[in-house]
Parts: sequence; structure tokens; C-alpha cells
Amino acid sequence: WAELLFLLDTALIAASLARLSVLTEVESVTLVKQLFRAQLKISGVAAVAVVVLAYPLVLLLYGRDYQGAILPMMCLVPGVLAWSLSKIFSTKLNYQSGRGALVTFIAILGLVINIALNLILLKILRVGIVGAAFSSSVSYSAVLLAVWWMSTKSQNKPPVDEVRVAI
Repeated sequence: WAELLFLLDTALIAASLARLSVLTEVESVTLVKQLFRAQLKISGVAAVAVVVLAYPLVLLLYGRDYQGAILPMMCLVPGVLAWSLSKIFSTKLNYQSGRGALVTFIAILGLVINIALNLILLKILRVGIVGAAFSSSVSYSAVLLAVWWMSTKSQNKPPVDEVRVAI
């Protein structure tokens, strides 16, 4: 269920892709801020709903045998929200700024973070599926921070100003 949140950003990004690729830098920054706000509202509300409804829905639909899936799903939700938001900045970097190689590098860095955390949490600390979900959330959040930073850096603006205005 947590990963169903990925579907919410697809329509928003697809609808803006053609427009984003032909805008000036200033216009693209304005559009990215609007998209970020809209995506945060849409996916944020959906994420809260998933967390709030997880327990009753899992029990109702799957029964007590699947009760152990609730906590990992809840741990995964913040990361899925971060990943959805990161796609907005990634799209800007790739299609408006022509920095697709950077986006790929950041995604690989996120993969490395995920693997490292999984090794620590699963193999050393033996936390189990909750650790895997936590690793995913942390790595997705790291990707969000990296693409946001690079997106704002490409505008020659301090990243803090961008977040303050976007939110």
C-alpha cells in the first residue's frame, strides 16, 4: 500500500513534463515550486491516510496473520513520500537543466545508502523487515535532499531560500 503512493505523482509529473522542458530557468523554478506544493499536499494527505488506516485495513482485508506487515509499511511511508517529492526535482534537473547524469549519480548514491543500511540493520543488528523499510525510507529521503540541493544549486540560489519559498 505504501508504494501505491508512487502512483499519485505520475500524473502530476507527466502533465508538466513537456511544459517544464521548454520554460526558462526562472519559469521552471516557479513551476517546480507549484508542483512541489501540490505533490506535498496530495501525497502528504495520502501518506497520513495510509498510516492512520493501515492497522484496521490490514486486519480487515488480510486478517491477524498479516499484522506484522503494519509497522514495516508505516516505516516505508515517509520514504515513499520523499521519493515522490524527489521526482519533481529530478525531472527539473533532467529535462530543464540537462543534468540527467547527475540524477543517475544521485539515484546510485541512494542505492548505495540503501544497501549499506540494509547490511547494517539486517545482517549485523538483525532488525528484520522493519530495518529494510527504514533503510528504504532513509535512502529515499537522502535522494530527495540531494536532488533538491542540486536543483537549487543550479539556480545559483542558497537552497534554504528555495525550501522556505516552496513550502
